[in-house]
Amino acid sequence: MLRFGILSMVLALVVGCGGGYVMTVPDQVVPAGRQAALIAMLQHYEVYKWARPEEGSVLRFSIDDGPMLAAYTDKLGYAGVTMPAPSVDGVYRISVHHMDPDGDEARGYGSLFVWDPRRAVTAVDLDAVGEEDSSATEALVRVAQDSNIIYLTSDPGWHDMKARRRLERQMLPNGPILLWQREKWRLTQDDRLRTPKLVIDTRMVSPLEQLREQFSTLCRGITASQDSADAFAAAGLTPVVIDSPKVKGEVEHLTSWAQLAQ
Repeated sequence: MLRFGILSMVLALVVGCGGGYVMTVPDQVVPAGRQAALIAMLQHYEVYKWARPEEGSVLRFSIDDGPMLAAYTDKLGYAGVTMPAPSVDGVYRISVHHMDPDGDEARGYGSLFVWDPRRAVTAVDLDAVGEEDSSATEALVRVAQDSNIIYLTSDPGWHDMKARRRLERQMLPNGPILLWQREKWRLTQDDRLRTPKLVIDTRMVSPLEQLREQFSTLCRGITASQDSADAFAAAGLTPVVIDSPKVKGEVEHLTSWAQLAQ
């Protein structure tokens, strides 16, 4: 009995507990009345901390309680549809649902931000905002009075609502949370050799260049690092650098968040 108990514990460590589907639904932002591209990724946990992409699965998308559209996932587990965005500014819920032949379900939710394209838009490097910095909160609340805000982060926990909970905890202005990360490295299974292989995936990223095409009023990016300042500049934004005099290039240097709030 003791041997069986030890074996059970070892198996639990190998295959993980509560294995099942995981659905990733990133935030989207679109001008009011335009077409919104909704994306989701479906994976299934096969081995502890290793999620295999689900190919050929049907995902059903909807915005709030509106009509559904369905799409099949590809080899990387992605599916996407294009749906008309609401004509009224606001934040809408993206719902994605999957049910397999055995009746097992997966649901995922994201946020669709619908904005007036004439209103100013500011990009904020969320990684540059201190989690205990009340002056940053005050400054961004002031910015949000005249501008919509798009957040970017390199935190891999962005998709499990970690970053969203952080906005709420710090009382930061609401806005879509997108990935800085240009490349995502993950393991999948080689169909021919039936062995794990490394995949470099970039499809979850919302590039600043595309955002600029949708929102010509996206003109500045707030940061404290050289890498994100360079990315902002490359996309045609003016980098506004907070309390980081070592950041080089054609940037606007501010000594503090309080100066931004003025």
